[in-house]
Amino acid sequence: MVTAGDAGPRETRGQTAPETGGSQEERAKRTRGEEIEHEIKKLRDTYGQKQGRAAKPVPFNEVDAVLQKISKVTRLLRVNDACERVKEIVKGIKKVTGKIDNR
Repeated sequence: MVTAGDAGPRETRGQTAPETGGSQEERAKRTRGEEIEHEIKKLRDTYGQKQGRAAKPVPFNEVDAVLQKISKVTRLLRVNDACERVKEIVKGIKKVTGKIDNR
């Protein structure tokens, strides 16, 4: 029999070490995503079908609140993606104008 003292390090299947780095914006996005996942799990646990019982009706206001958060996060991700694309375009424009100025 293996005791806790004899056992090797515990495996972390599918888990990653918490990231200490990253920008504040990245941490905020990760936190918002985790909050949404938690709320969805809570709704599923509360209103889902469990062990043959009929599922409870979900109050619209609770679902609406989660959907609004999802919408807000996806909107922020789209804006962030657009900002990154604009930055890349500006870099390209500066590169081209630099070449034109050098002629």
